Amino acid sequence: MSTQRSSARVSQKRKAESELKSRQPLSPALESPPQKRAKNISKDAIIKQLRTDLAKLDKVNKTLAADVEDLKDMIQLQEPLVHIGVAIRRRWYEIVREKRHERAVPEIVGAGELAAYKGNLRADMAMFKLGYMKSADPTPASILLEGSPFEAKYKNEYFNNLYAYAFNHLVLPSKHGVRNFSRKMLEICDMSATLAAYYQYSATKESADAGLEKFRRLGIECAEEDKRLAGLFPIPADRYSAFDSWPTVDEKFREMKKVVEEVILRLGESVPSHTSWFPSSAVDAAVYGSSVRSRFL
Repeated sequence: MSTQRSSARVSQKRKAESELKSRQPLSPALESPPQKRAKNISKDAIIKQLRTDLAKLDKVNKTLAADVEDLKDMIQLQEPLVHIGVAIRRRWYEIVREKRHERAVPEIVGAGELAAYKGNLRADMAMFKLGYMKSADPTPASILLEGSPFEAKYKNEYFNNLYAYAFNHLVLPSKHGVRNFSRKMLEICDMSATLAAYYQYSATKESADAGLEKFRRLGIECAEEDKRLAGLFPIPADRYSAFDSWPTVDEKFREMKKVVEEVILRLGESVPSHTSWFPSSAVDAAVYGSSVRSRFL
């Protein structure tokens, strides 16, 4: 009897313990307390805020990147004007040396005269793009003008004829962008403008001068080469690179430079000399004349 009672007590005890366990709360691993749920909500808010901040920073970064590209375009646009300005000012210092009875450096004077008298497509594009050709006012204040007949005259009657390219064809949609040309294309344009400025050369009209006409025909052949290369190289950068290294283009280009040299040597008196401004110059004008002619090329 006592044994049966003992077994019954053990059974009841086990049943009570089982019921007690079933009433206890879940372990922390199975049920999040209120404090942890709050932490989870806070973490979600932080992640959301970080994503918002990241989107803002990405937008700012894109704006700054665009500004950097704009500054690069501006620097590239202004670069030829800086080079020309430096060359002309260095020439001025050599003239000062002459006035003090010292011998000037012919190379510096020649480079300055070359900068002043040679055609320069990139520099002229920059002057128009930056607004320096909008009025007869030679000061930078002229860039405040929106536009004028003065500027249109120089674009249509001079620039387009000198370089045999319409100004609008060379301008890109970007704020400061100018269409990139190959090195040889630029030199051909510069040589064309030099001949047009001093020797009444025209890329669109036949010339009675054999040298000028030869240059014109070589220029037409180079333009035809460029069209042919455009079909082979659809990407402009590849096309320009090909133009600079193409054997037949190189042959024509070297011949054009020889023609320009011959024309300048033959008709060189049309090129202004600094001695006309400084009659008492102690340096032989012939030295400068040969220096200028050699640097037109």
